[in-house]
Amino acid sequence: MRQEFFNLELKTNGQKLYEFTDQTIDWINKNNFNNGILNLILLNLGITSEPLQLLYNQYAVIMGIVYTYLPLMILPLYGYLNKFDLNLIEASKDLGLNRFKTFFKVILPLSVPGIVAGSLLVFIPVVGEFIIPEMLGGSDRLYYGKILWDVHPEDINKRVKY
Repeated sequence: MRQEFFNLELKTNGQKLYEFTDQTIDWINKNNFNNGILNLILLNLGITSEPLQLLYNQYAVIMGIVYTYLPLMILPLYGYLNKFDLNLIEASKDLGLNRFKTFFKVILPLSVPGIVAGSLLVFIPVVGEFIIPEMLGGSDRLYYGKILWDVHPEDINKRVKY
């Protein structure tokens, strides 16, 4: 029974790894070198005269990580802001605060628990991330997840069977 549980867990992790890799490949296809959506918009607006190099650099890694982990940040923040009492905004207007001060004096302090929860939820997997830097950033930069993967690839391959 115990062995079946571990086999099921490894299979599920392997499926998650495949889905995550598939999502990253989709992101590469959407934003490829010359005919990606962002390059087409920039060229049509006349902002750039030639396509930008959007893959295999540090900015591609940052955009890929934000694209992948943004939902993990938004969900806890939404949970806290959903319970937010809108009467507090009206009270701040009655007390003479403008929108800018209302945000920084009322909304932001009450959403700090959601920001902290989302930050912790995102920080832990991003530190160990190795797929996005490998696929989007090339092999010229070092990230913690890539270092761990490169140091012990045979150990990881023994544990995860596809």
